[in-house]
Amino acid sequence: MINALLLHILSPRPKLTAFSRYVFIGPHPDDIEIGAGGAAAALCAMGKEVHFIIVTDGRGGGTDGIETPDRVAEIRRAESLAAAKILGARSVVFLDFFDGGDYSEYELTARLCAALGKLKPDMIFAPDPKIKNECHPDHIKCGNAAGAATLFAGLKGSMQAFGSEETADIKALGYYYTDKPNRFISVRKTFKKQIEAFAAHKSQALAGEKGRRPIDVLPLYFTFRGIKFGLRSLKLRAEGFRVVTPLEIHCCPESR
Repeated sequence: MINALLLHILSPRPKLTAFSRYVFIGPHPDDIEIGAGGAAAALCAMGKEVHFIIVTDGRGGGTDGIETPDRVAEIRRAESLAAAKILGARSVVFLDFFDGGDYSEYELTARLCAALGKLKPDMIFAPDPKIKNECHPDHIKCGNAAGAATLFAGLKGSMQAFGSEETADIKALGYYYTDKPNRFISVRKTFKKQIEAFAAHKSQALAGEKGRRPIDVLPLYFTFRGIKFGLRSLKLRAEGFRVVTPLEIHCCPESR
């Protein structure tokens, strides 16, 4: 308890709106929109500088067998750019790993370090790799690599080992898709933009039979999730994140 209190004093978790420059990292082309689209739009609306990094090309998402995997990847790239424009992101970086986890976590960490060294965010967002039932290798590798990149981004020697001559002073990492949120951001004014941005991923949103398609189901999920987090944070509608600081992600078992 004393150690946890000392950690809180030495490295307090910041407010999500405390910074100027943010990077959202998505394992697939539509994950940022689903997991944190309302928050990304809210930060953009505040005048914050927001950038997206998409780890995989999404070729595994498919379009009911109509298109080849290469064509699916092209379609999903275009959809990502359209969705990012709706939310207000300044840029989208595509790392173009194959969808499905056929790459090493080390490779992904190196590519993320290089991208973050150029973008120099104050805070980054990524999927939580520690949730109980997460089984997708892209999500797990993305979350773990984002944590490692947060740790290494400010260390010149480590960044050079990863092939980057630039460093970044990342002050916080916010995990979305989390079951243990400790920070929240109001999305009351940006909820519709989140739905619109997800709908831009037509190859995914409109897949399946009507009534069971993601575009028919996810807005309801967004609504209930927003209300749940809104009640927890005394906001009408919110998105929640498990926020950690660089001090908490290395040798700190007291971190919560």
